[in-house]
Amino acid sequence: MSTLKVNTIADPDNGNTAITIDSSGNATFAQNLSITGNLTGDGSALTGISSPSNILQVVSGSWNGESSTINPSENTWYDSGWTIYFTPESATSKFILYAHTRLSVKKTTSSAFHGASMRFKKTQSSTVTYPSQLGGSMDGNLHHQLTDLFGTTMDPHSIPVTFFAIEESSSTDQISYLMQYGGYGLSSNAKLWAGSQWSFPTSYQIIEFEE
Repeated sequence: MSTLKVNTIADPDNGNTAITIDSSGNATFAQNLSITGNLTGDGSALTGISSPSNILQVVSGSWNGESSTINPSENTWYDSGWTIYFTPESATSKFILYAHTRLSVKKTTSSAFHGASMRFKKTQSSTVTYPSQLGGSMDGNLHHQLTDLFGTTMDPHSIPVTFFAIEESSSTDQISYLMQYGGYGLSSNAKLWAGSQWSFPTSYQIIEFEE
């Protein structure tokens, strides 16, 4: 077997050094390295390489149902009929929760200030938390949506609501997200709706990723 011993390899035209080899056999490439075949190995010794976030799964769905409450109590959250189920693929991942639904209010008197809101009740491994809404004050706040929009009118009014949160996984146990809704400033025998009203779609998307 023949061995070629060199410490540098240069290009044939300009003599620029392309590869430098030290006494331990480590090779340094001065310019770009292009590979047309397969690069084998487990990659455990690779250093100095930045990797973008890796998307593990994308889950989406919709709900065609509707929940309503007659004579809702002030500042009380009510369970809707919409629950999202999601199982993380990794115990160290993050995921984006995006949901879109509709809230409606009908009053029976002309009180001026009223509103409604929604949130998600998250349950994983018997632990209950409430994801924080990004870019808004909806998280746990019934005084967020519809506030002052309708003045003293008693006609039913509806508004689309978007919920956006970034969550972190602590295990691969299944997660359930139950949508809850509530209202404030509502008169006696008022009505509160949440869900797919008047053919308006209620949908969600969850994107799980690792950084």
